[in-house]
Amino acid sequence: MGRRSPIALALLLALSLSSALAAAPPTAQTPDLAYNEAMAVYLANLGRRNQGQPPLRANRQLTEAARWFAWDSVESRASAFCGHTDSLGRTSDQRARAFGYLGSAGSENALCGYANPSDAVNSWLNSPSHRANLLDGTVRETGLGYYQRAGDGRGYIVQMFASDPDSMPVVINNEAPSTSSPQVSLYVYNRVDNASFAGINASRFMRVANNPCFNGAQWQPFVAEQTTTLAAGTGWRTLYVQTRDRLDRTATASDAIYLGSGVPPAELSLDQQSTTSPYVTIYNLNGGSFNQVQFSPGWIVDDTYTTFERLSGAAARVNDAAALGGTAFQLGAGGPSSAWVWTTTFLKGVPLVAYVRLKVDSNASPGEVVSFTIGGGGTSYGPLSLRGSDFAASGQYQEFALPFVFNNNSNDQFLTFKFARSGPTAVSIDSIAIYSQPQPITGKSLVWAIPGGNYRGQGIQLRYTDGAGHFGAPAEAQTVPDGIALDEASQSLLAQQNGSLHPQAWVNIEADCLGGATLSATSDAGWLQPQIVGDQLLLKVNQAGLALGHYQAAATVKAPSLPNVAPAQVSVALDVVAHLSQSFMPLAQR
Repeated sequence: MGRRSPIALALLLALSLSSALAAAPPTAQTPDLAYNEAMAVYLANLGRRNQGQPPLRANRQLTEAARWFAWDSVESRASAFCGHTDSLGRTSDQRARAFGYLGSAGSENALCGYANPSDAVNSWLNSPSHRANLLDGTVRETGLGYYQRAGDGRGYIVQMFASDPDSMPVVINNEAPSTSSPQVSLYVYNRVDNASFAGINASRFMRVANNPCFNGAQWQPFVAEQTTTLAAGTGWRTLYVQTRDRLDRTATASDAIYLGSGVPPAELSLDQQSTTSPYVTIYNLNGGSFNQVQFSPGWIVDDTYTTFERLSGAAARVNDAAALGGTAFQLGAGGPSSAWVWTTTFLKGVPLVAYVRLKVDSNASPGEVVSFTIGGGGTSYGPLSLRGSDFAASGQYQEFALPFVFNNNSNDQFLTFKFARSGPTAVSIDSIAIYSQPQPITGKSLVWAIPGGNYRGQGIQLRYTDGAGHFGAPAEAQTVPDGIALDEASQSLLAQQNGSLHPQAWVNIEADCLGGATLSATSDAGWLQPQIVGDQLLLKVNQAGLALGHYQAAATVKAPSLPNVAPAQVSVALDVVAHLSQSFMPLAQR
């Protein structure tokens, strides 16, 4: 938890009594105040960078909470107010959670009046308690809310500070609202090695792209800061960052900035801020003969977990290139041996399936070689008794499934996974992957409610199954929809009747997440002959045989092998005239 500032600054403006105590909170921020909020976040980040601290990422839920509290501090108080407890009796962390932020949000700065962004940030930096909040190195996200009443000018400013272990914030140019140069600085927060079954470890690799599918982006070693280039043009530009930890679990985050001389205040939106969601949509489901699917947001427990330890006999961690992360826990031959791993913090009351990844030195034994048992808050699941002959091959990792529930039991608060070797062969334990219970595949896409309700861009693993003990290999789920888009909705062309010059036009194609599928172009008129050339659509006209007049047609771009991907169209207007004349402008070289 961050520190909660003890008191806000003194009033900067004279405040008057409010007669609008029952006013409803505004449904949207005004453009001018939204711009003040964005600038205050940026200036606060510059103050952090000057003191060696990383920039904070603006967060939607925190901004909504800060805006509400700024409004509440003016409209719900009969007299001038200066504090951190709102009219409902909530503190900043309670308020953040009420607005959907599920991380830690205990610190907050307030300015009890209206001020421009520069004055507000400077006043906080010049106050020891507020400065400590603003420069706190443990926070990663922020929400800033402005409110000013039109009638008397009475205002309030709130900045909230927070950190969420499930998030990996990405910040462009210290969260500046706009940039005139496509060359920008990029700051990427790293994760820490998480001491939770549900956590993702520190990032080892990363890739950066201007598209959410990372087309053409290459993996590189993780670095927190780098310079990169935005897509050309003018308008909002988004950079996407994907990271990968030592167990190949991924996470994706993004930030947006306006590329141009200055962002129009009316275009500032909460859509440009980081956010959380209780759901994630999975696209392009195809289980083949499997009619069910289950998901995991990276719940993997491997042999390096802090509580993974030997219980009895010959057992030790060994290097193994075939294991996730390059190590495994081996129960050696020569007598019974056992090991376990445990936690007290994981999802409770949710039906789950554990997939244990094991291998044996020999699969010749018809008798039991290893058993696997789960203790879920006082309830035992298993044992899953495995014979040597249950393994398809010796020296090769294979997965076995065991359903379980971590029950909420005050008398037994442990979730344990226990392995016992009893046969003549050595057994290597690589990892335990935990998945949701199987659910039917009802279409090409599916909305999955994230257990815990906090989706922050974690890579989702899926596994297809028939619900009767047969299952496929894990795979990375697609969380970005397929799409084809054209940067022009219409084109107008002019042609001379039966002329030898055939007009043409080019339209850029944006095709996301198509997995290398080939695109095709067709038209609904013979005179329009579209053609795919690289990442562009060439619109060619053949006016032979056309009478004078106006013609209308459409060109369609689609991916024939992906029938569920919506096609994109451009309308083409053609005017056939009797004569076209060319004019030449003089050109002088100086």
